Amino acid sequence: MANQRKSQKNGEERELIHKAFALVPFPNVPVMTVCTGECYGVKSVAAQAQTAPTLLRRKQVGARTGLARTIYQHVRAGAFSALISHGAKSIGWIEAEVKAWLDARIGHSRKA
Repeated sequence: MANQRKSQKNGEERELIHKAFALVPFPNVPVMTVCTGECYGVKSVAAQAQTAPTLLRRKQVGARTGLARTIYQHVRAGAFSALISHGAKSIGWIEAEVKAWLDARIGHSRKA
């Protein structure tokens, strides 16, 4: 008997909640919105990670392009994106620029 009363009470509470949410004064606005910080102008960590440039090291660029150590010759000739120094003995290339170079090379080879 106690279980029936409890389930009946839960059912009534659910019904009241559904009725309360059905009476929304602005039909195009969601009833419950949760601000993740973006509504205050703060980007989420995932959004920041997507916009932050990724630096690739020489071995990574070589593995993607197949250029190995000839990368430096292409950089000097202006045929490849410029390297970025991010430390005393540390260099890298922006991943998006490497991808753009690869896309251009693929496009050029497909046109020929």
